[in-house]
Amino acid sequence: MFLRHLYFVFVFLCFSAQAFAASEQETKALVRDVTIVVRLHEQTSWYADALEIDEIIEDVLRSTCLARDEVRTQALLWLDEEIGRLGGGAKEQWLEKNKDLGEVKDVLRLERVRMSLKRANDIAEEKGCPFWVEPRRRFLGEQSYAERLILGFEAGGRFMLGWQNKSFGFGGGGASRVLFGYGTAKKFSFLGGFEFGGGGRFSDFQFGQRLEMPTALFIVALPMVFRWHHVVSFNEIELSPAMYLNQLDDVFQPGIQSAIGLGFPRTRLADILPHVTFWLSYSYFTGQEGAPAVHQVCGGLRAGGSYLIGLEDD
Repeated sequence: MFLRHLYFVFVFLCFSAQAFAASEQETKALVRDVTIVVRLHEQTSWYADALEIDEIIEDVLRSTCLARDEVRTQALLWLDEEIGRLGGGAKEQWLEKNKDLGEVKDVLRLERVRMSLKRANDIAEEKGCPFWVEPRRRFLGEQSYAERLILGFEAGGRFMLGWQNKSFGFGGGGASRVLFGYGTAKKFSFLGGFEFGGGGRFSDFQFGQRLEMPTALFIVALPMVFRWHHVVSFNEIELSPAMYLNQLDDVFQPGIQSAIGLGFPRTRLADILPHVTFWLSYSYFTGQEGAPAVHQVCGGLRAGGSYLIGLEDD
């Protein structure tokens, strides 16, 4: 009988530990959401706290209304602890540190996050949330890719520099892509998809001579993208099998495309998390049927968005 009771106590403790771990994850997800909103707004302006919080409160409320009461309470307590760990209030530290605002920027941001969350929590408790919005049984965040299936789309322009058969060329064009992948809980996401692009390139550029009509070219790729997410940005690395078609040679040339990028997400619009990405790539396409091998460097700006599909938070 004693062993049986001991077994039930052990099971209860295990379930309690799991519940606490899940609650901790939700707490961090809510704090992360509000931090993202605050930091994005700080990039444009932040002068008087009351005025700036009024501007961002709707975005903060979108996350707060989806979190359960206990998650919101724990998030506020966690922020209190972090502010205390950093030495207390920003104003007091500012006075102690010769009024150097740079010395207190971390705790000042935490105070802004806490004030924003407290304001949203007060509104939620006063039933200021839309009646059709119900707290999720497991809140993973509204501004995060963590533990989400990702359906993404991107489009943008590019400049091109190419070498082919010892001739140098340059030009420009555009491309569109569709991506599908998954965001992990550890700030990483993995995506793959399809890209189609084209453009015009002056293929035989000679200094001091008149430019000929640009040559049309097309590139099809299967991008495989790894992203490392920060609070308000992400880095990405790409490696893609690709196919190149030049108007003059009229031959499909297989190759590989590698790229690096720096992206900047914005706050969620409806069900889409928008972003812009600055990128730079190098491609190599093999020679085929008399068409020479091609080396190409491209760069540009892509604008896009991600539709995030939650696995357990709905």
